Amino acid sequence: MLRLTTFALAYLATQAAGPIRVSCIGDSITVGVCSSNGMNYPAILQTLLGPNYLVQNFGNSGKTMLKNGLCGPPPSGNCSYWATPQWPAAQASTPDIVTIMLGTNDAKIFNIGNIARSNYEQQRKLF
Repeated sequence: MLRLTTFALAYLATQAAGPIRVSCIGDSITVGVCSSNGMNYPAILQTLLGPNYLVQNFGNSGKTMLKNGLCGPPPSGNCSYWATPQWPAAQASTPDIVTIMLGTNDAKIFNIGNIARSNYEQQRKLF
C-alpha cells in the first residue's frame, strides 16, 4: 500500500503544471495542539512531499464533523467544523488532495446521539 501511495504521489507531481495542492481539514490534531516547534502533521507532510506540493492546514481545534456537534464538557454550543471559517477556505483552496481528520470530538459521550453517517459522506463528496 505504501509503495502504491508513493508511486501515485510521484506520478501526480510529474503531471501537474504547478504545485499539487493538499488541503488538511481537521480538529486539534491537524492544528497541532501539543506539537513542538510547529511540527503538526500538515507541516511534516509538506516536508515529506517536498516543493512540488503545497500543503495547507485548515484545522480548527475542538470541532466535530457533525453539523450539530456540541462543545464541552460540559456540553454547550455548536462545535461543528461546518460552521468555521476554515470550511469555506478549504473548499476555496481547490485542492488536488484532501485529508480529513475529524471524528475525535464526535466520539464524546454527549455527541454520540447526534452522529449521522450522512454528515461524513456529505463532507467527503464536496471535494
